[in-house]
Amino acid sequence: MVITNEAKVFIEEQMQKTGISSLRVLSNGKSCSCCGPGFMVKLGEAETNDRRCVVNGLEVVYEPHAISFVDSEVILDLRVDERGKGLVMQGQDHCAS
Repeated sequence: MVITNEAKVFIEEQMQKTGISSLRVLSNGKSCSCCGPGFMVKLGEAETNDRRCVVNGLEVVYEPHAISFVDSEVILDLRVDERGKGLVMQGQDHCAS
């Protein structure tokens, strides 16, 4: 997983607002027939058995089975449009949301 500098700034702003200090990757409960389980990314503290890594200076925690997602070439980037700011995943072959 790659986190762009623009996404990093947005995530850090959200971390300051919420007091949550890590980004969490977990199963979204959906399965895509093309590529296996789906994953989502949100602010969240580590849970029992979660693994930890640092991506672009941010702490990322993830469920053990999400290692394929964390080790992939998915790019987490900032999107700004008429609805406001948010994160978007690009280049995923792991159905993510």
